[in-house]
Formats: sequence, C-alpha cells, structure tokens
Amino acid sequence: MTINRRSLLQAMSTIPAAAWLPSAHADKWPVRPVKFVCPFAAGGATDMLSRIYAEHMSRALGSQMIVDNRTGAGGTVGLSAVERSSSDGYTVGMMTNGTHIFSKALLPQMPYDTDKGFTYIAGLWDLPNVLVMHPSVPAQSVPELIQLLKANPDKYSFASAGVGTSTHIAAELFCQTAGVKMTHVPYRGGAPANLDLLSGVVHLYFDNITGSVENIKAGKVRALGVTSLQRNPALPDVPAVAEYLPGFECTSWTGVAGPAGVPRAIAETLEAATLKVLADKELAQKFARLGATPYVAKGADVKKRMQAEEKTLLPKLHQMNLQAK
Repeated sequence: MTINRRSLLQAMSTIPAAAWLPSAHADKWPVRPVKFVCPFAAGGATDMLSRIYAEHMSRALGSQMIVDNRTGAGGTVGLSAVERSSSDGYTVGMMTNGTHIFSKALLPQMPYDTDKGFTYIAGLWDLPNVLVMHPSVPAQSVPELIQLLKANPDKYSFASAGVGTSTHIAAELFCQTAGVKMTHVPYRGGAPANLDLLSGVVHLYFDNITGSVENIKAGKVRALGVTSLQRNPALPDVPAVAEYLPGFECTSWTGVAGPAGVPRAIAETLEAATLKVLADKELAQKFARLGATPYVAKGADVKKRMQAEEKTLLPKLHQMNLQAK
C-alpha cells in the first residue's frame, strides 16, 4: 500500500497536535526560569541555603532558578502556593519536616494534603538548631539556663521562625524535657526572629545553625548548645544539649517538592539535577560553612522519611498539647 504526501497530511490532521509534535516536556524543558519557593523570610538560614541550591541548579539545568520567598504560618503559606501552582514543573519549593509533620500537631486544619498534594523531587539538607541567647540573659551553660528558667517561669521568651518550625518545636521539646516554662514569640522567618534577638526584644532562640554562626563568632549572641546528638563541625566548641539532657535531639531536614501531577520526565530531570548538585564538593563546602549537610535522597525516599517520622513524632507532639497562636 502506497501512502502519498497528501493522504499522510490528511491523516495527521485528525490527530491531536500533542500526540505527534516533539515533546517539549521531554526534550526542551526547561525553556524559562524555574521558581523555587522558600517558605521563610529573606536573609534567614533557609533562605541562604536556598540561594546556594538555586545557584548550582541554574548551572545544572541550563536555565535560571529564582528563589521566591513566601512567608507565614510556619512555612505552610509557601507550600500552599506550591501545591496550587501549575504542574508544569516551573514552580517547586522547599518542604520541611516542619511544614509537613510538625504543623499537623499545631494547626487546626492543614491547608494541603502532604501525601497527595505534592510531587516529591529530592532531598536538600539536614540542619541542626543551636540554642542562642541575648547576652543580657545571666546563664553561661545549659544547666545554668535551666536553673534560671525554673526560678522564673514564663519570665523569659523564646523566638521561633514560625509556628511548627524546627525552631519552635526544639524550644518546646527543651521546655518539656527540662521541666521549664517560657513564652513563645513566633515570627515570619528566621531573619526577623534574629533581629529581635539581637536587640533584646526576645531572650532565646533555637535558631538553625546557619542563621546564627556569624553572630556567635562575632560575640553578638551566646551559644549554649546544638540540638544534634553530636557537636557540629561549624561550631566545634559549642556542646550538644544532649551532653546535659541525654537523648535530646531536634533537627530540621528539607526536600524539594512540586505540586501533584508534575510529568514524570520533568520530575526526573529535577531529581537528577538536584542529586548532581548535592554531590558537588563546592556546594557541600558552602553548606558545611553554614552548619548544614546535603541530604542526598530521591523523591520517593523523601516521602517515605516524611511518612515514617510522622508516625513516630506526631503522637509525641500531640501529647505536648501545642497550639498555633
């Protein structure tokens, strides 16, 4: 059977264009900048790390990745924006154990479904917190701080980068473990929390190490302990809180997520690029200077980690009877 040019064109005219045109998703993506939503304020710990990631991703993708700060409600405002965005892959964001686990124990209703509302792309970083204080607080160690707080319940305040963030949960766990009471003052990100700590508006802050390294080294704040089980290389002289409260641990981890329905080819492109940059020694060194460690994991493993930690952590958080204010 012979098919001439006219009959071929007639046959093709009955087929939807998307079925026979070259796939833009598979062959040409991305053709414009990719937006990376950081759900916390510019200048804070997660913002600094996000910009390092975006810089390296811009090179890996051959197209610019732009950081977009969307703050509020412990990061859930930014993740809500990601969940509602187009599934074309041009908007992804930073999910955290705070936005996807901790918030479930604090918010009366989650604004998104963490299981079905997202396409999980890859891991990003693991980051412990550090207990820092305004120099006016008369305590030089964790035991001295505990003694001070027990003698003055609710007199001292602690900042957080938002309700449900690791900076909030770490402080609440500390209060529960040490048997002390403090007043919580939530902010819309780490940068404004640090500003008020430096000015003495609030007394303490369980900051991500990234946001406080320079202030600690400059003597602007006093560091009493990190929230990982071991000391952190970025602050080798600062003890772990666990050295005084055995077993105490509360760290932040993050991943990259897009809205549900991102085409597999695009998700795989983003995953491969992210894994590539996380394996880059230059990026690892930049992260390390800020106290963070690359969290090298595929999207499926990020989702599994979230689900596993939810089962173990949520019951403990519910027992603490925390509420978003």
